[in-house]
Amino acid sequence: MTLIVVPESTTSLRGLWNEALPEVINVLEAGGYTVDQDNSVEVAAAYGWLRKFGVGPGSATLTAAANTSDDGYIVFDLVGEKFGQKGLRHRDYDDALWDRLEALAHRLGVTHQVVQTVSDPDEVTGTPGSTGTFLPPRGEENQPW
Repeated sequence: MTLIVVPESTTSLRGLWNEALPEVINVLEAGGYTVDQDNSVEVAAAYGWLRKFGVGPGSATLTAAANTSDDGYIVFDLVGEKFGQKGLRHRDYDDALWDRLEALAHRLGVTHQVVQTVSDPDEVTGTPGSTGTFLPPRGEENQPW
């Protein structure tokens, strides 16, 4: 899920982060997932900030990254077997989770007038970190996007 703050937005990037991150975690927990918040620390860098969480059951992760360039944007990246698009690489796709994330993104978009998208990072055109995608480079969280 990507949330992009634009001049018309009614919130700041930090305000959106403070609201959206707990709500994404709530969506996961409402779907029966556990999010390890005890072992997650927000890391600040020149380009913004980042938090990574373990998600269970299994070995999945949630990465939340904010980029302060221009008006800023936030990316929530879920990696794990149940988080891919239906009928593609992941057989245990969680359709209800996608629906809840899309509803959350829509609500945040309408409430704060931010641009929002929900997509499978494996299916987005463009390499993470490249022009044409809002995904941060995988494994390069400490680098500018």
